[in-house]
Amino acid sequence: MEKLIITAAITGGASPEDNPYLPKTPKEQVKATLEAYEAGASVVHIHARNPETGKGEHKAKWFEEAIISIREQCDIIINVSTGGSGRRVDGEWLYKEIPEESVKGRISVIPELCKNPLTKPDLASFNAGSPVIDIYSQKKKDFLLKFVMVHSFPDMVYVAETMKRCGVKPEIECYDIGMINNAKFLGELGYLEQPLYFQFVLGVLGCIPATIENLIYMAKCIPQG
Repeated sequence: MEKLIITAAITGGASPEDNPYLPKTPKEQVKATLEAYEAGASVVHIHARNPETGKGEHKAKWFEEAIISIREQCDIIINVSTGGSGRRVDGEWLYKEIPEESVKGRISVIPELCKNPLTKPDLASFNAGSPVIDIYSQKKKDFLLKFVMVHSFPDMVYVAETMKRCGVKPEIECYDIGMINNAKFLGELGYLEQPLYFQFVLGVLGCIPATIENLIYMAKCIPQG
């Protein structure tokens, strides 16, 4: 049978209001990771959360406890989130008031975690473009998120160079075909090291629809190897 790599995204970007069963404290994240590991997952993708509120909060201290405890109990590959930067809410740039949500603010968690070998992640998410991401409520007749995840080419270069300097492999997140081309171009320039490691995100409103045909086409667009 062909070998399969399963990644468990134990928290994701949803809020406690969206799903109250998501793990929010480091202990809950560790428990969810171990359950996924026992079920066959070889990679865990972690979003940092404030354990008091359960809301996403991109600070190294929220990652550290979970990563150390996971490493003590299993050999799963650890992938941390750096995504979500540059959110635009009703025309306002959110990170003007929350600096850690800017591109540089969110990637700063990588060198911070890499100061300690016990908390250094193996992988980190690398957003290869600026997808429009939203949810539409039929009941409210309105868009609920109202943001664009903004990553210019200079932003992507900064993130790629930071990960390379820290020895963390980028997991290239592609919400559309154009983002694959962006990553290939950055690879050709030497900012992203070969072989490139891709993750496809399908089915998000504003991005490529989740169909078998689209998945096959995206797979054909990435470099061999």
